[in-house]
Amino acid sequence: DLKFLAITVGNITTLWDLETKKHIANFVNNSDVLSVGFDGESKYLATGDIAGEVKLYNLHIKKQVALLGRHKDFITDIEFCDEVNEIACGCYDKCMLFINSIDLSKKERYLHIKSVKKVKKTEYLVSADLISDIVKWDVFKASSKDRVDFYKEFRDFYIDKNILVILTSRGVSLYDLEDEVILNEKFLETTDGEKIAVFERYLLIADNKGVAWYYDLFEDEKELLDYILMN
Repeated sequence: DLKFLAITVGNITTLWDLETKKHIANFVNNSDVLSVGFDGESKYLATGDIAGEVKLYNLHIKKQVALLGRHKDFITDIEFCDEVNEIACGCYDKCMLFINSIDLSKKERYLHIKSVKKVKKTEYLVSADLISDIVKWDVFKASSKDRVDFYKEFRDFYIDKNILVILTSRGVSLYDLEDEVILNEKFLETTDGEKIAVFERYLLIADNKGVAWYYDLFEDEKELLDYILMN
């Protein structure tokens, strides 16, 4: 909801208020932090570090309130699943770790082929590993509902409603999360992108050198309409 921003540098996570644009807290882990995540109401922040520790911080009192668990490898990404009171953690050892924030119980699921790189929760919970092995999860059972393998170096993905927009080393692919089918494996060819997002009618891609591109997703449709109007 754009209330807070969390930035990690080494073992320190800094918390910023986006409305006042002021730094409001520092949270310190014993090891370098690789991932952070906010719950849906911006009441809590979770951090995951290279020691496999997942810590929970209360954003109102700005203090650690729980050590949610320890895993045997790096915690690479974190997402809250508020409807089941669980935190989904991607791990370097190919594991998805589900930690219940109330009773601290844990479930480990080793369904990825390589290290988990990204985890994201919207209406769907999706995780991806280093070679574009994508898993759509059932958050109530902590089990796979579907998986698709592209076998390309994974860079990033973005969930736009029910469409998963996947950026790999070879370009952009589209996957329908609702119907669980690949819509277009070669939607766009590019080798330079590192991050991807969709904003309104535009597809945005950025590299790690500070260069960004945008593509009008309806450009072909506009050209078709122009041809129709010209008979």
